[in-house]
Amino acid sequence: MQKACKFSDEEKVWVAIEKHSNPGAVYKKLLAGLWAPASAEIKQQFAGCSNVDGYKAVIQAKCNFEDQGKVWAAMDTHKYTNDLYRILAQVMAGIPR
Repeated sequence: MQKACKFSDEEKVWVAIEKHSNPGAVYKKLLAGLWAPASAEIKQQFAGCSNVDGYKAVIQAKCNFEDQGKVWAAMDTHKYTNDLYRILAQVMAGIPR
Protein backbone atom coordinates (compact mmCIF):
# COMPACT_ATOMS: atom_id res chain seq x y z
CA MET A 1 0.00 0.00 0.00
CA GLN A 2 2.86 2.36 0.79
CA LYS A 3 4.37 1.80 -2.66
CA ALA A 4 1.18 3.05 -4.32
CA CYS A 5 0.23 5.78 -1.85
CA LYS A 6 3.68 7.12 -0.92
CA PHE A 7 2.52 8.41 2.46
CA SER A 8 4.96 10.93 3.94
CA ASP A 9 4.64 9.32 7.38
CA GLU A 10 3.25 5.85 6.77
CA GLU A 11 3.58 4.76 10.40
CA LYS A 12 0.90 7.25 11.44
CA VAL A 13 -1.44 5.80 8.82
CA TRP A 14 -0.97 2.31 10.22
CA VAL A 15 -1.46 3.56 13.79
CA ALA A 16 -4.78 5.13 12.78
CA ILE A 17 -5.99 1.99 10.99
CA GLU A 18 -4.93 -0.17 13.93
CA LYS A 19 -7.47 1.71 16.09
CA HIS A 20 -10.27 -0.03 14.19
CA SER A 21 -11.78 -3.04 15.96
CA ASN A 22 -10.80 -5.25 12.99
CA PRO A 23 -7.78 -3.65 11.30
CA GLY A 24 -7.04 -6.77 9.27
CA ALA A 25 -10.38 -6.45 7.47
CA VAL A 26 -9.70 -2.77 6.78
CA TYR A 27 -6.27 -3.53 5.30
CA LYS A 28 -7.75 -6.33 3.19
CA LYS A 29 -10.46 -4.07 1.72
CA LEU A 30 -8.02 -1.19 1.14
CA LEU A 31 -5.57 -3.45 -0.66
CA ALA A 32 -8.33 -5.00 -2.76
CA GLY A 33 -9.50 -1.50 -3.68
CA LEU A 34 -5.98 -0.43 -4.61
CA TRP A 35 -5.36 -3.48 -6.79
CA ALA A 36 -8.70 -3.44 -8.60
CA PRO A 37 -8.70 -1.35 -11.77
CA ALA A 38 -10.48 1.99 -11.45
CA SER A 39 -13.55 2.40 -13.62
CA ALA A 40 -14.19 5.54 -15.62
CA GLU A 41 -16.98 6.32 -13.16
CA ILE A 42 -14.58 6.20 -10.20
CA LYS A 43 -12.07 8.41 -12.04
CA GLN A 44 -14.82 10.91 -12.83
CA GLN A 45 -16.07 10.80 -9.25
CA PHE A 46 -12.56 11.59 -7.97
CA ALA A 47 -12.17 14.43 -10.48
CA GLY A 48 -15.18 16.10 -8.88
CA CYS A 49 -13.92 15.71 -5.31
CA SER A 50 -12.85 18.67 -3.26
CA ASN A 51 -13.53 17.55 0.30
CA VAL A 52 -13.32 14.63 2.70
CA ASP A 53 -16.88 13.45 2.01
CA GLY A 54 -16.09 13.17 -1.69
CA TYR A 55 -12.87 11.30 -0.98
CA LYS A 56 -14.71 8.93 1.36
CA ALA A 57 -17.27 8.24 -1.38
CA VAL A 58 -14.51 7.25 -3.81
CA ILE A 59 -12.84 5.02 -1.23
CA GLN A 60 -16.16 3.42 -0.28
CA ALA A 61 -17.03 2.81 -3.94
CA LYS A 62 -13.80 0.84 -4.38
CA CYS A 63 -13.58 -0.87 -0.97
CA ASN A 64 -17.23 -1.46 -0.08
CA PHE A 65 -16.66 -1.42 3.68
CA GLU A 66 -19.49 -3.10 5.58
CA ASP A 67 -19.37 -0.58 8.42
CA GLN A 68 -17.70 2.44 6.92
CA GLY A 69 -18.47 4.61 9.95
CA LYS A 70 -16.05 2.58 12.06
CA VAL A 71 -13.40 2.76 9.34
CA TRP A 72 -13.75 6.54 9.09
CA ALA A 73 -13.67 6.88 12.90
CA ALA A 74 -10.34 5.03 12.99
CA MET A 75 -8.89 6.97 10.08
CA ASP A 76 -10.11 10.26 11.56
CA THR A 77 -7.58 9.78 14.36
CA HIS A 78 -4.80 10.52 11.86
CA LYS A 79 -3.25 13.98 12.30
CA TYR A 80 -3.72 14.89 8.61
CA THR A 81 -7.09 13.28 7.93
CA ASN A 82 -7.88 15.27 4.79
CA ASP A 83 -4.55 14.33 3.19
CA LEU A 84 -5.01 10.68 4.13
CA TYR A 85 -8.43 10.49 2.48
CA ARG A 86 -7.27 12.50 -0.56
CA ILE A 87 -4.28 10.25 -1.17
CA LEU A 88 -6.27 7.05 -0.77
CA ALA A 89 -9.03 8.33 -3.08
CA GLN A 90 -6.50 9.47 -5.67
CA VAL A 91 -4.81 6.08 -5.75
CA MET A 92 -8.17 4.26 -5.74
CA ALA A 93 -9.09 6.33 -8.81
CA GLY A 94 -5.98 5.01 -10.55
CA ILE A 95 -4.16 8.33 -10.52
CA PRO A 96 -0.49 7.77 -9.61
CA ARG A 97 1.17 9.83 -6.91
